[in-house]
Amino acid sequence: MHLPLRVMHAVGVSPDNTMNTMTHQPNKTCRFFEFGTAPQAGALGYYLAKTECGTEQEMQEKFADQDVILVCGASLAWQPGGFEYAVFVPAPRYRVLGLHKTIGWYQKAIDAGLWPRGDKGQLSECIWIIQDAKVNRITLTQHKLRDLPLDTSGFDASQHAIAAELARLGLLERIDAVSQQEFDPSASFENPRQAIDQILQQPDPHQALMAVVETNVRAGETGFASELIAEYGRT
Repeated sequence: MHLPLRVMHAVGVSPDNTMNTMTHQPNKTCRFFEFGTAPQAGALGYYLAKTECGTEQEMQEKFADQDVILVCGASLAWQPGGFEYAVFVPAPRYRVLGLHKTIGWYQKAIDAGLWPRGDKGQLSECIWIIQDAKVNRITLTQHKLRDLPLDTSGFDASQHAIAAELARLGLLERIDAVSQQEFDPSASFENPRQAIDQILQQPDPHQALMAVVETNVRAGETGFASELIAEYGRT
C-alpha cells in the first residue's frame, strides 16, 4: 500500500510497515508477455481464460483494443512464426452480500446445478463451499449483516464461472459496477471497520482509503487515521 509520505508521518506509520497493494488499471491494448511469465500476469490481477494459436500479428489483430495479456507458449510445428498463446483477462471483483440481502439464493443455486455446503464460522458469519458438476469449488464467507469482499486471486476459469453464476443468482455482486461518486470520504464513521467495509466496495479501494485517511488527518483525527491504516492492512 503506497500512501503519501506526509500522511504516513502524520499518523505515525513507517513506509516499511505498509503493504504493497496492486490495483488493476484497465489497458486499451493487448500486451504480449514472454514465455514463462504467467505468474506475473496473475500478479497483475489477470487470470487464464483460454488459449489461442497464431502469429503475433494475428493475435495483435484479433485482440486489438482489448484489455488482455497474451503469454507466449510453445511454437507451432505446422505454422511458421506461430505460437500458442495463453490469454489472460482481468479478474472480476466481487463482494459477498450479507445474509439479509440474499434470501432464497441457496435453492436457486441448487436449481442451477451448484452444490452449496455451509460450515460454521464465527457467530455472525457462515463459510460456504460451493462446487459445480466438475467439482470445481470456491470458498467464501458470508456475514449476516454486512457485505464482504471476495478474494478471487488464484481462481481459475471454472471458478470464475461459478462466481459469475453466483452473481447472477444474487449471492455475489460485482464491485466493478459500484460508483465511487457515492462514496463520501468525509462521512462520519462509527469505527474503522465500518469505514473499511465501504472502502472495499469502491472500484479503487486504495484511492478511497487515501481519501479517508487524508480527510481525517486534515481534521486532526490522526488516531482514527492510524487505526484505519492498520485495519486495512489486516484485511
